[in-house]
Amino acid sequence: MNPWQRREYSERLETGGISVSVPGYPEWAFTVRRRCAWNADYQRAVVRCSARPEAAELMAWQRENPGTAMPDKLAAIDAAMMREAFAEGCLIDWTVTGPDGKPFPPTLGNALLLFEKFPDIFVELSTAAGEAGRFAAPLPIAKKAKATAGN
Repeated sequence: MNPWQRREYSERLETGGISVSVPGYPEWAFTVRRRCAWNADYQRAVVRCSARPEAAELMAWQRENPGTAMPDKLAAIDAAMMREAFAEGCLIDWTVTGPDGKPFPPTLGNALLLFEKFPDIFVELSTAAGEAGRFAAPLPIAKKAKATAGN
């Protein structure tokens, strides 16, 4: 596979998604897109969440208090916006059972509920979506040089 083909392969994974298994939940399966600057769905979701009035309060506080830990109220707003933007822009599909044992459909509302009840799932999926190597094509195995007389 040449570099152009590897890039095309990676682009297919970035847009079509990769499967992610979350430790502790072997019966559930998730598909995520790459969380990056060129994921247009994710960027639109970030912009939409950032346009909210509570986001303006959060950003104003961050400008006025650089390097300072956020108050709990603002940290909760920030975390909620991050979960929503991720659910909207990166979480493509899942196979999850609901509290009643029936299939839990992959909707935005259900994703937010899932992330609220199982924050470790959000952390694992978000981390996986941000790891570029998970979306990369396998590199070719280097061939060993043949030994020649005189070397």
